[in-house]
Amino acid sequence: MAQAEIPVEVEQIVSDLERRLQNEQAVNATLHAEGRIQFFFDGKEEVRWLHRKIPQTSAIIRNITGTPVATAPGQAVYYDPNFSAISRNSPMGNRLAEATPGEEVNGLRLLSRALYTHLPADLGDIDITTLKGDFPRIASLVRYQQALLDALREKKRLLSLQEEAQQAQDDEAVARITAELNDNDQRIQRIRERLDAFIARAKLRIRPQLDGVQNRAKRLNLLAGPVIIEGGPGTGKTTTLIHRIQYLLDAFHLRQDEHFTSRWQELGLTWGAEDEALLREEPGRFRFRFYSPNKTLKYYLQDALKTERLDYSPKTVTTWAEHRHSLLRDMGLIGANSKRQLLRTSAPLLYLTGQQVRTLLAELEEHLVFDIHALAERLERNFSVGTFAWQHDAAVQALVLQIRALKEHTTVDALLRPLQQLRERGASLLKTYRDDDKQVRDAVVVRLLASARQEPALYRQLVQLAENEHDNGDDPDAAPEIEADEEEDANLPGMDDSARQLMLVRKMLRSFIRAYALARALPDQDLKGQNLQLAALLETRLDRENHGGIATGTRFRQLFDRLLSGPETLMLRSLPRIFNAFRREDLYGKRYVAAFADAQPSWSADKSNQLHPDEADILLLLLFEMGSRFYRQLPHVFAESTNPYLSRYREEVRPVVGVDEASDFTPLQLAIITQLAHPRYRCVTLCGDLMQRLERQGLLRWEDYTDQFPDTGRASLTVSYRQCQALLRLAAKLYEGQMQERPAYKVSRRIKMPFKLRPTYCRNADPEARFDWLVSLLVDLAKVLDGRHIPSLAVLVKDSGTARELAERLSEDYRMQDAALNAQACEGQTIGDSDAIRVFPVSEIKGMEFDGIIFWDADELERENRQLDLDRLMYVAVSRASFYVAVTFARHFPKALANVKSGFVADTWAEQMLAAVADDEEEDEE
Repeated sequence: MAQAEIPVEVEQIVSDLERRLQNEQAVNATLHAEGRIQFFFDGKEEVRWLHRKIPQTSAIIRNITGTPVATAPGQAVYYDPNFSAISRNSPMGNRLAEATPGEEVNGLRLLSRALYTHLPADLGDIDITTLKGDFPRIASLVRYQQALLDALREKKRLLSLQEEAQQAQDDEAVARITAELNDNDQRIQRIRERLDAFIARAKLRIRPQLDGVQNRAKRLNLLAGPVIIEGGPGTGKTTTLIHRIQYLLDAFHLRQDEHFTSRWQELGLTWGAEDEALLREEPGRFRFRFYSPNKTLKYYLQDALKTERLDYSPKTVTTWAEHRHSLLRDMGLIGANSKRQLLRTSAPLLYLTGQQVRTLLAELEEHLVFDIHALAERLERNFSVGTFAWQHDAAVQALVLQIRALKEHTTVDALLRPLQQLRERGASLLKTYRDDDKQVRDAVVVRLLASARQEPALYRQLVQLAENEHDNGDDPDAAPEIEADEEEDANLPGMDDSARQLMLVRKMLRSFIRAYALARALPDQDLKGQNLQLAALLETRLDRENHGGIATGTRFRQLFDRLLSGPETLMLRSLPRIFNAFRREDLYGKRYVAAFADAQPSWSADKSNQLHPDEADILLLLLFEMGSRFYRQLPHVFAESTNPYLSRYREEVRPVVGVDEASDFTPLQLAIITQLAHPRYRCVTLCGDLMQRLERQGLLRWEDYTDQFPDTGRASLTVSYRQCQALLRLAAKLYEGQMQERPAYKVSRRIKMPFKLRPTYCRNADPEARFDWLVSLLVDLAKVLDGRHIPSLAVLVKDSGTARELAERLSEDYRMQDAALNAQACEGQTIGDSDAIRVFPVSEIKGMEFDGIIFWDADELERENRQLDLDRLMYVAVSRASFYVAVTFARHFPKALANVKSGFVADTWAEQMLAAVADDEEEDEE
């Protein structure tokens, strides 16, 4: 059998790429080229290099056809003959990305596109990837795989001849055959070294250039509304999303995109100073946020963003659980300064569809509006009660008429401006009465304290009352009638007991003096609880004070304080209280949420001091929804307010937001994340595959998002760049069985495996037998591949404990050690060593890519957790793999996988490879 030669044409391609890279380095202009395009223009073939960003120049700027273009000073180059570069974000870069070979674009005819990256260690070690429909010459690279297979067959033949010659004691033949074997081994090594550039690695693979469909998805709703990017396994959803983020932050090229200009014209938007400020790249400025469903994927995404030269700090890449907790803590909704704590649980409580989220918001808005109307009605009822000078003040009477008119406004949006006008009109009056009230009241408190401290027994009683919580008959869910004054903090670090006690007593007396003065001035005001005790203790001292002066200011503040405090104080501070009452009275009783049965025994809405994470999501959505309305209705208040909720929201919003694996977020969480995209743009991009949903509360259908945000743009990616045909076919069957429809995705023409590997399985009730099968699967594969080019492999197990146990057993097994194979448990923040067999909990596998996946004891996982769909889990496992899939079962091949059982075989990967070689040899003999 003649030896197969390495294709000279392939060698020439690699050599040409190496030469071109050297030329780029020589001119120090296009070091970061990501690919090249070939085209015919003006009767000759041209080559241009594609870049993320190309150098600035003061030279005449031309387009790709060489025609000078009008440009402002300092704009980036599209095409300059000295650089031969095209920015992938430029209008021409976008047109070329979306064109197909043979198509004419601006007078040039596209021949081919090729993508490449070179490795720093060796300029000639180039990874070439082709796009669907590219110039077919590049496809000859797949011959490397065939050359390797031919060389392995030749080695097997020579070994057989060598054995025959040794038995015949033909020394001359042995020497000749041994020399041929050595030559063949060197040839195998050379081929494998070349193949290093094409072996799939265990990392998130970022395609430096997009195909036409992906590029069009990149340009949807540019800074103008949400976008969903959906697609099957390996279709480049995450890659497209990352490219989209990078493009959205490239304001220079973005503004030249016709999609951007037409969309903004349609929405009546114009680019201004605010946009320049929001998109400007500055040190320490965070312009985007990227959400991951789990910590493991978060670190993969950080690595991918680094590849695109985007910021990949914890400030930009996070999980929702992490961000939720920091928001609640920093806004004072949980923690030491709040009565509430976040319940530590992973058990779901609520599931709301998209429509239910909107209904819930509408009901809470009604409660808020009712609360404001109730304040206005209370003022009307009580304005004439008692005798106070301000009742006859014309300015105050005008305020009352304005407050009465609030009842005509029945929505939050309609109330915002009138409430702001009330604040502006009543500010001076409120300040006067606040200052007078505080001045007179504080003087009384100073005299009472001085007197009480002269009598140690009395002062001890006051301290005891101040340190103990007392019920004054107030409704715990009622709003404070008077906005809190600036109070001293009685818990400052380093404060001694005596100073702390003095502050507590002073604070208690301030509140008491108000209540006492009102009880003297108004017939329907009675003292209760602690205040009644204080009155008894201090009665003789109180008779000497001017209670009428205190009552005048206090009563004015009691009726007007909240209404004149401004819309952000009145509305936002009321929301946690309103929600707390709503959750107890209406949230579960109305049952417009479907509660999970297993969460009920451990949870009750009466636990008002513990906030379930699902409930915390509702509260955050309510606050952020209100924050976005302030931006639209009262932008100056949004920009300047010091309200802790509004200022925090202002700090948290980002011009661009992305969500990977969106199907594992609830519709409620996605609504919050959308509100955290700057309200000017609402530019949030979701990507995912509904079939890969692992969370029980995750997104069931895209409509649960689009029902909330009807202007959402959608793009479907159908070409898989990761998986071989066999695995994509298996994934399609699993999809069809669960979703009751055939998926649209298909395999791209790409570098193929020389063997047609089918998924393999082991079914055995003996756990030791299953373990031995797993070890043999790994070790035999290593032997077939001569211990070199071991593919990236992941073992999926039910939980972290199993991951640690199995990884330890594998690493300690002598057969694994003899084959130089190591296993590593990967969980939480660990993504592991790419040279190890990595063992993951199945819940941590989303978004990652491997050459092969082994699903350990799949039926046991199904048996222990009936809430998980095994076919969905298998789909996720298969979608993570490029070539190899294996699964073990303890008892039986599950019914949930019956429609794909015919796709599995008992032969291991190594056995299938050897059988393929044997079959080819038999065909050669015939």
